[in-house]
Amino acid sequence: MKRLIIMLLIASSALSTTFAQKKDTTWQKARPLSEAKYPTVVRGALNDFIQHFALAEGQSYSVNRNPVTDVLESSERVVRFRCDTAEPMLQAVKNAYNTSEYITYQFTQIMPGGNEQFAIRVVSDGGKVNKTIPVRTKNTQEMWFLATKNLENPQLRDVYAIVWEKKSAIDWPDMFEGTIYMISSLRPDLYTKEMDSSKKTFRIEGRVDANIKDSLYNIYIADTYAQLCGQSDDAYVACVPVINKRFEYQVELDHPVAGRLRCIFPDGELCSAWIDLDFVPGETYHITVHNGYYDDDMDYENRVGRFSGKSLINGAATVDEPRESVRTVTDPMEQVQLLQAERTKESINKAVEVQLKFKANKIEVDMKILKVLYEQLDPAKRIEFPMDLTFDQILNKNKTIESDFADMIKLAGNDVISDKDKIEFKTHIYKKALELVIEQNKILSEASRVVGFPKSGRKLQTYLEKLSDKYMNALTKLMR
Repeated sequence: MKRLIIMLLIASSALSTTFAQKKDTTWQKARPLSEAKYPTVVRGALNDFIQHFALAEGQSYSVNRNPVTDVLESSERVVRFRCDTAEPMLQAVKNAYNTSEYITYQFTQIMPGGNEQFAIRVVSDGGKVNKTIPVRTKNTQEMWFLATKNLENPQLRDVYAIVWEKKSAIDWPDMFEGTIYMISSLRPDLYTKEMDSSKKTFRIEGRVDANIKDSLYNIYIADTYAQLCGQSDDAYVACVPVINKRFEYQVELDHPVAGRLRCIFPDGELCSAWIDLDFVPGETYHITVHNGYYDDDMDYENRVGRFSGKSLINGAATVDEPRESVRTVTDPMEQVQLLQAERTKESINKAVEVQLKFKANKIEVDMKILKVLYEQLDPAKRIEFPMDLTFDQILNKNKTIESDFADMIKLAGNDVISDKDKIEFKTHIYKKALELVIEQNKILSEASRVVGFPKSGRKLQTYLEKLSDKYMNALTKLMR
C-alpha cells in the first residue's frame, strides 16, 4: 500500500509543473508582434477583410475538438468575397502576408499570368478524412498562401490562403471576386509517418451499453492462446478508460497475437469474465459491450478472426459474462475454463492506482489547455480571441479540473488505504489544487490591471476566490 501512495504522490506532483512554468505570461510582458511566432497580422487582416466584403452565399465553417481534452483537432473556414479593384484593404492583406513571411514554414505567392495551379491538402480525423481543396485553378488569378504551426495543437498546421481574379466588365466592372481559406488540419508530414506505421497498428474501437457502468478495461496480449490463458490478473499491458461510453486502444504489432479485454468496475473490482480476440496488425475491431454479451465484429471475425481459419483463439473467444455468473466455454480442440478472479486487496489497490493515475494525467492535460487559454489574453491577440469567450472557456476548464480533483479525493477514501495514508494523500491533492487556484488569481490580478476585465472575467475571479476558500477550509480540517 505504501508503494501505491508513493507512486500516486509522484504522479500528482506533475500537476503543479505545467502551470508553474507560466510565471512570465505573454500578457504580463506584451511581446511585439514580430516576436510572436504566429501570423497574427495576417489573420487579423483577413478577418477585417471578411467583415467588410464577405458574400453571404458560399460560406462554410466547421470546428472539431477532442471530446475528452477539448483540444482542437481540425477547423475549416471558407469565405467568398467581392470588392473594388482599388480597395485599399486588399493591399493591407498583401502587406500582412509580406511582413509575416519569415515566421512561416511555407509561403507562396502566384501572380496573374502564371500557369501554376495550387491546392491545399487537408488531413483530419486521425487520417480518416483526406481531401484536396483546389485554390488557384486559373492563370488569371492572384494567390497568397502561408502555413504555420498551430499554437494549440502541435500536430496541426494552420494555413491561410486568399485568391482572387478580376471579373468581366459586363458582370462587375472594376471588381475583384475571390475566396479566403483558413484551415487547421493534421500536418502532412505526420500523416505520412502515420501511414507508414498503420500497416502494423491494431486498433480496438469500443462502445459500452448505457445500462452498464464499466469504467476501465485491462488489455492482455500473448503470442499464443495457451500463454494468454496462463497469465495472471496483473499481467495486463494497458489499462484503457471508458469515457462517454467509449474506449479506444491501439498497438503496433509485427504479427498476429492473442488478446484479451477485461473490465474493471467503478468500485475497483476486476470482472470475473473477459473477451478474447485475435489482435491482427493493420486491422480494427469494432465492439459494443452489453451486460453479459457483446456485439461481434463479424466482418473482422470472418476475414482475420475466429472464423477465418487463421485464428489463434480457434473459436474459443469467451463472452463477457453477466456480472453475477461464470460459465465454461467449449473449444473445438480443448475446453477452456473461465477462472473466477479472487477479489483480493492487492487487485483493488491496483485498480485504485490506475484510476488515480488516469485522473492525474487528465488534470495535467487540462492545465496545459489552461496555459494556452491564458496566453490568449495577450493584447496582441485580442482580434483573434474574444475575451468573453476566453474567460468562459477558462471558467469551464476550471470546473472540470475541480470535478477531477474531487474524484481523486473520493478514490483516496477507499477502505484499502490506511487512515494515515488517506490524510497524507488528501493533503497533497488539496495543496496542488490550491496552488493552481492561487497561481491563476495572481495572473488575473495582473491581467485586470493591464487589459481590464469584462463581466465574464469578474465571474471567473469570483469562482476562483470561492474555490480558494473551499480548499483552504479542507486543508484546515485535515491538519486539526
